[in-house]
Amino acid sequence: MPSVKPHGVYTIELSLNTRSALGTLTSKRDFSPEDPIYNTASNDYFQARQKNDKAKMAKARSQLLAGWFKDHIKPGAAVSVDKPLGSARTDTSKVSAVLMWIPKANYLEVKADVTDAYMKTDAPADTPWLASSIELFISPSGMSSEINHFAIVPSGANGQTSLLTISNNKAAPLAPKANWKKTAKGYALDVRIPWNLVNGYEKGWKLMPVEALVNSKTPNGYVQILMNKAGYAVNMTKNYAGLLPK
Repeated sequence: MPSVKPHGVYTIELSLNTRSALGTLTSKRDFSPEDPIYNTASNDYFQARQKNDKAKMAKARSQLLAGWFKDHIKPGAAVSVDKPLGSARTDTSKVSAVLMWIPKANYLEVKADVTDAYMKTDAPADTPWLASSIELFISPSGMSSEINHFAIVPSGANGQTSLLTISNNKAAPLAPKANWKKTAKGYALDVRIPWNLVNGYEKGWKLMPVEALVNSKTPNGYVQILMNKAGYAVNMTKNYAGLLPK
């Protein structure tokens, strides 16, 4: 078996001479081998954390951040959110968004311009993703076990949104702040998440894996679209993109 490089696209072709009227049957399949660094570094980090080995944790973290997250986002760059999550059965043509991630000294600012023709926020407070909302995922270490998950609902008086910290395993004196406004095609958001509310944050960071998910409730069912490649952002960082500090 020849060696192949991770992330490349390769083709396996098999031909079988049936020695019959069927002639030669051919089967062809494309595949892309995955770099083992994600699983290796994640496992090393988990074992080091169990032993509270700070040095090995830092090493695994550095290996994962440098070796896996190849798609980068520049601060303030407009990034489209338009990839359907999973096998979406509903029409996503009327739901999309453009996000800007802007790291500041004391907080992370996220601006969103959302196209949502349905614009309904009538979901239970603890499940905002069942109607119009945005979910933000941040993992400074890149590890799936350290995802900070925030949900923002474009509703509330005087431009104040409903904001839910779903998981980050960390209390902080400063809560996230978010404002919204109705637009001709949907809504706009401005979210500010203090760094001291982000579990795993370290000053001087070089790359921070992030993901965003936009939700909507249509007459035919729910729509969910992602910023990056389709995947389970809520519990796995594998498809996150790396936000750059500058």
